[in-house]
Amino acid sequence: MVFLYGESFKLKKSKLDKLNGNLIKSFFKRAEHYADIGEHDKSIDDLTKIIELNPQHTDAYLSRGIVYLKIAIINRSHTKINNLNSNKAMEDFTKVIHLDPVNKEAYYYRGRVYGQHKYDPAKAVEDFTKAFELTSDERRKVLILLYRAKEYDRVPRRTWNNLWSPRELDIKAIDDYTKIIELDPEYANDGNGINVIHRPQFDYKPTGYIYEKYHSMGYIYELRAELYYKIGEYSSAIDDYTRYLSF
Repeated sequence: MVFLYGESFKLKKSKLDKLNGNLIKSFFKRAEHYADIGEHDKSIDDLTKIIELNPQHTDAYLSRGIVYLKIAIINRSHTKINNLNSNKAMEDFTKVIHLDPVNKEAYYYRGRVYGQHKYDPAKAVEDFTKAFELTSDERRKVLILLYRAKEYDRVPRRTWNNLWSPRELDIKAIDDYTKIIELDPEYANDGNGINVIHRPQFDYKPTGYIYEKYHSMGYIYELRAELYYKIGEYSSAIDDYTRYLSF
């Protein structure tokens, strides 16, 4: 049988592409609503349908990974559920990076999985560093630095496999807290926290974005003070504790 790919076929393909595009938009919208009301399984089902329609759709993988991560966070005390969903989140974020090697959000969220669910601070720092390099938004950089600093300060230190000495890790964490203060001096001065829901501007609004809270800068001074004290820089520790007490 001979197949003729003429104008009629092109027209049908154009209509099919448009239909698929409309379906994808609808699935995304419904998936977001499901995620917002805590119907995570239904949100995942809709995002999976998008991936079936377009296996290269990075936003669908990213959004589904975030929903999986949200489930893992909610069920942190349930080891089996936590592990199952954090593994699925990891797979989706890694898929995004494979399809789009400069996707800053995929690196950031995979760093969250490595650090908070896989307890692999070295890989978490690697991903947070990549996300930081790719990010231009200063508020977002503050959040990335906060998570990276906490990985440098992770206990027990044996999880670092002697990559750096405890003192070197403390200094790296101090450096990140210092960068936070330099990046966000307005909030460093007035002590206000910033509550945000992070929703990057994609073609379709990603779903299930995890609620993020920026700590007040008083908290950052307190964390840095504790590290200064640990490494024996007592004068700097006192200065930071004094700043912390002023908030």
